[in-house]
Amino acid sequence: MNTTPTVLLDIRNLVTRVLAEKCAAQAGLRVLASEDAQAPDLCVRQAGPDPEAEERALEAFRQENPDTGLLLLGDTSDAALIVAAMHAGVLEFLSESLGEDDLLPRFEQFAQERLASAGGPAPGRLVSVFCLKGGVGGTTLAVNVALERQRAAQGRERAAALLDLGLPYGEAQMFLDLNCRYHWGEAVKNVGRLDGTYLLSLMTQHASGLRLLPPPAQPDEIQLAGAEVMGFLAEQARRLFDTVVVDLGAYLDEVSQRIMDISDDVLLVCVQSTACLRNLARFAAQYPVARSRRGRAFRLVVNRHLEKAQITPAQLEEAAGIAGAWLVPNDYPATLGAINQGLPLAEAAPKAPVTEAVRALALSLDGGPQRPERKARFGLFALGKG
Repeated sequence: MNTTPTVLLDIRNLVTRVLAEKCAAQAGLRVLASEDAQAPDLCVRQAGPDPEAEERALEAFRQENPDTGLLLLGDTSDAALIVAAMHAGVLEFLSESLGEDDLLPRFEQFAQERLASAGGPAPGRLVSVFCLKGGVGGTTLAVNVALERQRAAQGRERAAALLDLGLPYGEAQMFLDLNCRYHWGEAVKNVGRLDGTYLLSLMTQHASGLRLLPPPAQPDEIQLAGAEVMGFLAEQARRLFDTVVVDLGAYLDEVSQRIMDISDDVLLVCVQSTACLRNLARFAAQYPVARSRRGRAFRLVVNRHLEKAQITPAQLEEAAGIAGAWLVPNDYPATLGAINQGLPLAEAAPKAPVTEAVRALALSLDGGPQRPERKARFGLFALGKG
């Protein structure tokens, strides 16, 4: 059986086609003839002049060849063509005026990945963290869940990443005591060249190994963040990392709904307040759990849980239509101390009940216990059933 990866070159420009054939040969790819009935491992297509017609052609090709990787050549400044490429699941959108230094490394990388694992590695787990109102501790949970996922990987490269979509400012880099040079606004402005290498170059690495991509500070860059573009960014990230945690903040807009649509887990963060009780009911009506697809699991996380609060976890569960709330105990001194020091809870308060609860939540995403184990505890921070 011939295991040599194959490529179909659907390129009209003769000079570009000759270049692609040369690069394919150097990378160890076998070029298929256009009449070959075999489904290619990779297709390099030169886009046509009509974006709508191109989108239809890409959709038709994708339906016939669902497992084929796609590289698209075209005008990378054409917004309509970029959207068409994203809808078709294109691996990368490249300029038509590319050279050997642009194409050969991509062919080599594809050939190596295809030979190493037929079909490529499975995408990582995408975890969204959405707050039912501001100030309920969503960023604390997002940061520490991501760090616990990284910690559980025991030093494995590219174990976890954190995308901070908490607008308008984003606070994850402060929680991690990081000075980030780049932000996801750079990716949005250059979505046509957004591949794994470029995305990694924009991220800042924490001492734990976790990688962070913060939001831009300028409003005009934030306005470029449409639902399709940000969804594409999240999908690219999950191709690189075992776990991608997205801090969505507290705004239910098209972007946050798009990210939740493609997530494996959605953590709905609330506290025991009338505002959260009301907002949970509104969320359930506006974004019903029944919309779940791809096996996505909605989790209700009651943060800063108090045993004797007037509003119980059971009431919050009923409002959300989600059974089995995850209770994270109230420990203001430990969490505030960790934030002010720019440290993970696991370092600032390694034995605190709040740290244990967040760690258990992070590990449960791999199919562990879906609620924290009930242990007998004393004092304010008990994890008893509400």
